Amino acid sequence: MYRLSHHPGDEDSPFAIVSELACAGFFYATRSCEITTTPQPGRTRIIQLDGITFWTQDGAIIAHDDPWLDTAYRVSVEFADQKNKTKKDSRSQMRTDDPVLCPVRQLASLIRRIHRTVPNWSGHTTINSLQNADSTERLTSPYLLRQIRYTCSFFGGRPTFGFDANEIGTKSIRSGAAMALFLMNHSADRIMIMGRWLSTAFLDYIRPQVLEWTNNMSSDMLRHDSFLDVASPPTGPASSTFNGSDLIMPRFHLRH
Repeated sequence: MYRLSHHPGDEDSPFAIVSELACAGFFYATRSCEITTTPQPGRTRIIQLDGITFWTQDGAIIAHDDPWLDTAYRVSVEFADQKNKTKKDSRSQMRTDDPVLCPVRQLASLIRRIHRTVPNWSGHTTINSLQNADSTERLTSPYLLRQIRYTCSFFGGRPTFGFDANEIGTKSIRSGAAMALFLMNHSADRIMIMGRWLSTAFLDYIRPQVLEWTNNMSSDMLRHDSFLDVASPPTGPASSTFNGSDLIMPRFHLRH
């Protein structure tokens, strides 16, 4: 989306802005209602400028008008009110070396654009604000959905990505974040904390794809040749079944 939308002279276009929202949102596993305006607003509030804090490596706060804002060490985002009823929940992410996929760079770009183009902005201005002619507007979740699907189709759809455009939606940002963490072997607890899940509900996002895309279990299943639990000697006959009245001692043999 970023490559497709960022051309010289188009950096302030709605497509460019929504691509930056998607990139930044990925690092915080955001819901679409946290970065865009939904047709039927609910409890969740969109991220505001005063909810974004940039930090140096020494823990000093960097002002939003600092010319070196995009070089900050880390950035924190406050989620003022959420679907799970948790208020003022903050998450931080560190700067990455990627020129595009970096939470610091993308949030800095969004803030600078608002400062430059949106009249009368304030700390309560939402991160999806943009100036259109004489009025300030806010990018919507239906627009985000159209651009995600358009990007998928433009770059080849299923042959390129393994899925068609109509199979993805705005929730793909949140589920993609969970999958990215899972594939790097982060624990369920850490994924829950990062994505602000109060339960293992995030597994519903990734379970259908986990076995297909990890595909490393066959090799892992051969790493141990044998196993014998000598701490608990067997009490039943060798012919006992595991589910029978006499439990056998756990054994595991591949090449015997």
